Amino acid sequence: MPPPARRPAPPAAHWSRARAGLGVIGAAAAGGVGAVLAGPLGALGGIAAVGTLRNLYRSQGLGSLDAAEKSEGARSLALGVLGIVIVGAVGYKLYKDRDDE
Repeated sequence: MPPPARRPAPPAAHWSRARAGLGVIGAAAAGGVGAVLAGPLGALGGIAAVGTLRNLYRSQGLGSLDAAEKSEGARSLALGVLGIVIVGAVGYKLYKDRDDE
């Protein structure tokens, strides 16, 4: 009798890890570009911008009929709005510091 075949991992788990990896790479790239262009505050702004975009993208679950997806979408939207405020504040600080020089 042959050994039982192993069931493959669900594709969603693979894509979830792949998206997480791309997010880390995107945040590192944005932080590096921000650091080169504007120093530590630029790095913070770049990382926050990538996180904000990812949260706003994930908030698409608001339109779902599933309560769990809707809850996750609302949480992602709230974090995305907070991220917009943070990115705006950092960008304003950088702009203000540039004009003062």
